[in-house]
Amino acid sequence: MKPKEIKRLTAVLKAISDPTRRSIFDLVLKSEKKESISTVSKDFKITRQGITKHLKMLANAGLIELKRIGRVTYCTADEEPLLMAQNWISQYLSTSKDGIRIPVLSAKEMSKVEELVSNTEKMLANIEAKEAAEKKKAAAKAQLIQMSIDPDYPGKPVEAEPVKPEPTVKQAKANPIEVTDNQLDIYGIRKEPKVNEDQQLEMF
Repeated sequence: MKPKEIKRLTAVLKAISDPTRRSIFDLVLKSEKKESISTVSKDFKITRQGITKHLKMLANAGLIELKRIGRVTYCTADEEPLLMAQNWISQYLSTSKDGIRIPVLSAKEMSKVEELVSNTEKMLANIEAKEAAEKKKAAAKAQLIQMSIDPDYPGKPVEAEPVKPEPTVKQAKANPIEVTDNQLDIYGIRKEPKVNEDQQLEMF
């Protein structure tokens, strides 16, 4: 690398070495409009003077362009200097142990890859949730079928035997044999005791 390129690369690496400056650059880069210094300051818990100092260092590295319009200074981001730093770093990291060249992606390309990965993860999560719901529904249906054909299936509610209604007085008098002694006493009906054949012989 030429001395001028080394100086520029050093400025870029120095500018992105600070987490606050990286956050400022990220904010301005992703903004859909030009951000003023006042607008940028609102997102950080540091003074406006501190934000201005960070912006000037980013501007010296070519990552931020400061343009004054009237009394307001606006900021725009340029990711091109990062490509230079990435290319310099990639010569040490872009080749694996097997000698396979790993492609170097730009910041925008990396953003698209991350978005694709995120969308894919969401899609897989939705598919898994749908499959789990279908399995649960199928299991419930199979359980209902098994309960309908197997009377001894665990968990099946036991059907209570129908309660026989109490006979009326008219029914008790008409057929006292099917009425209990207690019910006959209640209705005032006397039931003749049953006498077997041996008892009848003893009576004679």
